[in-house]
Amino acid sequence: MEALETRVIVTGILFLLSAASGTAVRLFGRPLNNAVFTVHKLLALGFAVFSALLVHMLLKNYASNAFVIILTVLSGALLLILLVTGGVLSFDKLASDRLKVIHKAMPVLLVVSLIVMIYVQVRTSL
Repeated sequence: MEALETRVIVTGILFLLSAASGTAVRLFGRPLNNAVFTVHKLLALGFAVFSALLVHMLLKNYASNAFVIILTVLSGALLLILLVTGGVLSFDKLASDRLKVIHKAMPVLLVVSLIVMIYVQVRTSL
């Protein structure tokens, strides 16, 4: 259980740091500050990796049901959308307002999806 708790905490910290650095990227405006933008990308990548490790641990160590599998696919799709929109937003000409809204909403949806998945997996295994 300690490994699960550690991964949840590290994933949460990486999410918060990534969100804070994303806010800093937005506040610095265009042209993008390379240092802040690079830190944001690295934190987002770390969040993606630890999220994947967390989901892998949940699926491996706990009994899964159809709802958890649906949440896994949904989380993967949300993470992919988040990474793609972030990459597209880095280009000045492609950064539309609609894309910015999508990129702001995806982290919230992803975290909610992961929290529900963790709750359902652990709760049904007790």
